[in-house]
Amino acid sequence: MRHTRKTAAFLTILLASVGFGQEGQPRENVTASGVIKGVRPGVLAVLTEQGEQWLVKIPDRPQDISFVASANPNWLRPGMLVKFKNTFDAKGRPAATVRQLEVITLRPDTQLGLIPDSQFGGGATGLFSSEEPAKKQSAPETMSFTVAGTLRGFKDGNLLVAAGNMPVQSQLDERATISVDVSDYSLAREGDTVELTGWYYLGHRDRVFSNRLSISSKEKLGMEEGKEKKVPTKKEPATKDDVEKALEDLFSS
Repeated sequence: MRHTRKTAAFLTILLASVGFGQEGQPRENVTASGVIKGVRPGVLAVLTEQGEQWLVKIPDRPQDISFVASANPNWLRPGMLVKFKNTFDAKGRPAATVRQLEVITLRPDTQLGLIPDSQFGGGATGLFSSEEPAKKQSAPETMSFTVAGTLRGFKDGNLLVAAGNMPVQSQLDERATISVDVSDYSLAREGDTVELTGWYYLGHRDRVFSNRLSISSKEKLGMEEGKEKKVPTKKEPATKDDVEKALEDLFSS
């Protein structure tokens, strides 16, 4: 009850001036760390390490947002962008199980496709082909690749990934670890930690425009039962009206 009254009082103070500031006012840059207290479209409620309570506007560019966590296999869904390493024989059949899988976001430096881990390029000539490898070649029996592409199917641990124009199958190991690094801030929950850089209008330190945001969660995705799992999707930047509307109920839950 005390927490509810304190939250309501904080909300009243913040909403005394609903907007994030006015154009033309002096600005101050800021770098901070803290804990997330609430998530709404386009805005986060953050309690900083210094005990300040801020409303933080999400960066407009998805590439400036990072949400990092781990996940259970039941959280995986077709359409996600995934990345893993595995060893394949000359016909493209997996020679091992996948021990580590990453769920990622397409960023400027992301390379998709089937990428040989070895510099021995000639060994990849006959791989993933129905043709028998030429006997004259001294290609290795297996080669290690990094597979990066769209998850097309996942059933009973079997991964089907479209790595560029190449369909690739692999089996997810029962003890595999799944890491997540995506630009979907809506996956964040109360208690997750956040690091940010941004700025605020002087006189409005509690309303920050972030230009880079990094969220870390210790809670595994896919742990909740009976609820629909969230899937990383591309989101349109929130408008000013969206942000202001979100402020009305940010701390009410």
